[in-house]
Amino acid sequence: MASITDLTQKQSKQSLWGFPQRLFFCDIIKSTLIIRKYKIMSRYDMPSANNIEQVKHMEKEPEEIIKEQRKNDIATLSKELAESGEKFSFSGIESDSYAKLKAEEDEFPGFVTPIDELIQQFKDEGMKIAVVSGKNAKAGNVFVLPFGSDDIKNDSIFPEKLQISENMDERLKELILLRRS
Repeated sequence: MASITDLTQKQSKQSLWGFPQRLFFCDIIKSTLIIRKYKIMSRYDMPSANNIEQVKHMEKEPEEIIKEQRKNDIATLSKELAESGEKFSFSGIESDSYAKLKAEEDEFPGFVTPIDELIQQFKDEGMKIAVVSGKNAKAGNVFVLPFGSDDIKNDSIFPEKLQISENMDERLKELILLRRS
């Protein structure tokens, strides 16, 4: 039986029935995934949760897989950082983020702690990571708070607003970069 690459190399821009080659190639890929799905399922008498997850994983588009993995990584890292209760040194806020936060503060005065006061609190107290979990644990409700505050509504910023510094905790760097992507 010819491999997928052999089939695509032998085909011209049109497939056997006049359809564009790309459609023909997509059908081959789908057929291959279905065959792989049944091979995995037939390896065992009873399908386990792991096998079912593999099958679900194969049926998803690559973009969806990447997004899901990113959400899982963010959820895992943020939970780990929040549960550790660690105090992190404040590295600063990105200049464009500061400008946006300042503009929001000017537009809606009194709704949140002024950003300059918040920055001073971060410098004085350090910072911590807080996660607000709701129905979906992977929702991404991750906040940075001054270490002495629990007021997420007024005293928080999102991790992606932070500047990355050389001496920053590697897990925190990774969280910031994941949130920015």
